[in-house]
Amino acid sequence: MGGTSAELIQGVLLRQLRASGRYRAVYYRRSNMKGDFALRGRLYDFKELSGPQLSARVTLELEMRDLNTAEQSGRSITRTTSQ
Repeated sequence: MGGTSAELIQGVLLRQLRASGRYRAVYYRRSNMKGDFALRGRLYDFKELSGPQLSARVTLELEMRDLNTAEQSGRSITRTTSQ
């Protein structure tokens, strides 16, 4: 796998949001698509875990902003282990 830790997490999050079925569409911010919400985040910690499967523990902060009202819709600091 190539890319920085932040790019890897961005890709995983994008795939998870798309696969959830909760959203009509999910795009990278750098695309030309106009959306209703923007999700912004900061990666604080990324640790690969040893074991038979590739997995990591991440600590990140996510903020969702409503682009129509410019209001912050939510903010969360999360620590999770993912495979």
